[in-house]
Amino acid sequence: MRQNRFFVLVTVVFLVFSLLPVNYLYGGENENIKEWINRLSDRKERVTAKNMLIKTEGAATAELINALKDEHAKSSVKVDIIQIFGINKTEEAIPVLKELTNSPKPRFRLASIKALGAMTNKDLADIFKKATKDSYGEVRLEAMSALMKLKDRSAISNFVEALPDRYASIRMKALDALALFKDKSAIPALIERLNDTNTSIVLKTIDMLSNFKDKRIVEALIKRLDTGNKPIKIRAIEALAKIKDESALSHLEPLLNDEYIGVRRAAEGAVSAIEG
Repeated sequence: MRQNRFFVLVTVVFLVFSLLPVNYLYGGENENIKEWINRLSDRKERVTAKNMLIKTEGAATAELINALKDEHAKSSVKVDIIQIFGINKTEEAIPVLKELTNSPKPRFRLASIKALGAMTNKDLADIFKKATKDSYGEVRLEAMSALMKLKDRSAISNFVEALPDRYASIRMKALDALALFKDKSAIPALIERLNDTNTSIVLKTIDMLSNFKDKRIVEALIKRLDTGNKPIKIRAIEALAKIKDESALSHLEPLLNDEYIGVRRAAEGAVSAIEG
């Protein structure tokens, strides 16, 4: 019963404060803003305080930056502040956020890259490129997402370098990024991904390679026809049909009698497309 009353009380308090005009929050020489920043360290009031600070938008920037620089502030409070800057796209906070991308604490690096990525500022590309090599996987992934938003061709080499990453989610993100550019310089690295242990990545790679007419790709796809993985075999056949290189015919024709009907149908379509 007491828990229900407490929940109702908290809800009422939140609704009352959410209806207050924003200028109330920073009246009286910013004392209210300071109070909300202090409440970020209170587990029970953290969410409410964070929402109220988000509503202040630029009015709380100076105080939030000072709090972020405070060596004695709790890590959770600093992460909340970084997230507030990201939500409000506070460009005045960019200098301090850039510094935090070099923090020894992964959670600060991750939060800062996320916040900076939300600003879609092309001047931050170098920060994201560096972060694609971070020791922490989530930071690498977030950095690549930020670079994808910028659609910066100069980041192609960073995406290529990420293709052998130990995490499948990062390898897939690198493929998604490279798919935006369809750059021939990525072909050798993409061919290597045809041997990836993750089937989804191999399928995605085959689809990407099918956009190029290149002998190296044809040879690599022909080699994948020997796989026992039916989805990969069928996708490789379909890719060869799209590329339409006659040198693949002698390798496709035996598959017309394959034991699997899906493979036979794909082979029939490929042979027809190449001969046609």
